[in-house]
Amino acid sequence: MKKNWIAKVAALMLALTLITSCFVGSTFAKYVTKAQGEDNARVAKWGILLTAAGTPLFESEYETDDTNGYEGLSVKSDNGDNVVAPGTHKDGFTGTITGTPEVAVRYELKIMKDSFKDIVLPAGEGYTDYTYFYEKDGVWDYHDTFDLDKDYAPLKWDVGVSNSNGTSYLLSALLEAHPGAANAGLTPVGASATDAIAIMSNTTYQNILKGILMDMVSGAQNVQFTDTDEYFAISMDFEPGCEMDYTFTLEWTWSFENNDDVTWCNDKADTYIGNVAAGVIEDAACITDIELNVIATATQID
Repeated sequence: MKKNWIAKVAALMLALTLITSCFVGSTFAKYVTKAQGEDNARVAKWGILLTAAGTPLFESEYETDDTNGYEGLSVKSDNGDNVVAPGTHKDGFTGTITGTPEVAVRYELKIMKDSFKDIVLPAGEGYTDYTYFYEKDGVWDYHDTFDLDKDYAPLKWDVGVSNSNGTSYLLSALLEAHPGAANAGLTPVGASATDAIAIMSNTTYQNILKGILMDMVSGAQNVQFTDTDEYFAISMDFEPGCEMDYTFTLEWTWSFENNDDVTWCNDKADTYIGNVAAGVIEDAACITDIELNVIATATQID
């Protein structure tokens, strides 16, 4: 009986030893901290579209504006070349920018200088006046002359801006009211390309233009003007999410009349330039070709 009791005690001690060894060797469980997260992304929307549309900026022929019954063409090239002449006007060239990008955007218009050429009769004295042929001392000829105190560039350029709400502006109309604009070469129908670049390079007019452009183009900010040896540029920035839906129109006018109301054109100079273009007279200093290269870009701001 005693042996049985001792055996039971020994068995109990063995069991306790085994149980204790379990506690010493390890715990029943371990502490666990787990954090799990999921995320995803997509490519930010760009979606900006630039277009250049409308009729060509120059033509080989132009319709008449005559109100006295003439219904033919007012100008027609004899070889199909694009031409310009007094009384011609074109406003059919448009560029659009549309989209609502999710990134910041810089929109820039560049006028390249290396390919730029404007119709110009340089300032000078003693130009023959081909508008008046008469007899003097028994001789019929063009006896009179005229002088130019500054370069004469007959084509006047203007830029229009419109948006999807139907609001539209012409830059010349907005600038015309500012003092000194006329002295800088601005007319009611725009400015010559050379005068336009000079106006936009002037700090005073830059500040005026910045305010005008930010009013004209909703959401535009940080309007900048850049003048280098290669190009002249205007740029403006837009924040992400800004709806862009604008149309820029480029137009030009070669005014026809020379009177008290139209003082920015010159019949004598126009006629002289026309004779140089026709080869009737030679004048290497008179430029009778025009070339304009405008580049529009939209770039993400990093």
